[in-house]
Amino acid sequence: MKNQIALFGKKITVPSWLPVPKWAEQFFQFAIIGFINTFLDLAILTSLSFITGITSSFGAAGLKAISFTCVSLVSFFANKKWTFKEKSQKIEKEAAKYTQFMVITIGGLIINTGIVFLITTYISPINIPLINFQLTPRLWLVFSSLVATAFSLIWNFIGYKFIVFKK
Repeated sequence: MKNQIALFGKKITVPSWLPVPKWAEQFFQFAIIGFINTFLDLAILTSLSFITGITSSFGAAGLKAISFTCVSLVSFFANKKWTFKEKSQKIEKEAAKYTQFMVITIGGLIINTGIVFLITTYISPINIPLINFQLTPRLWLVFSSLVATAFSLIWNFIGYKFIVFKK
């Protein structure tokens, strides 16, 4: 027997020896949305960094908070419709769902900005002497943002799946 998973609206056949639980399919879709959101987040973050000249510490955490918040609305609707396949509801229920979503997202924001703050404040940019390569402060900010995103991705998926979009 073969398993099928939905990917971009098409059914993909997976060998039966490779069991694919529903949550794995959801996580993959969540990760795709997350990748797009991360790209948008980094575009906003680096644009703000270029405009302000800020690359570290509380200023970097503040810029990260702004960029992270900007993609939250897109994330809500994309995950609601595609990842967790939830239908639209009355405005009161939608507002309650969005409130739950934002509570989880703010938790992710705290994790995310905290990690950016810790890395940019207490860890020096990577220096690879063998190839004479040193990350610039702005690239170190982007690197710290990617590390932070990995942690908040796990937090957000668990919160969205089991609290916001549970069935």
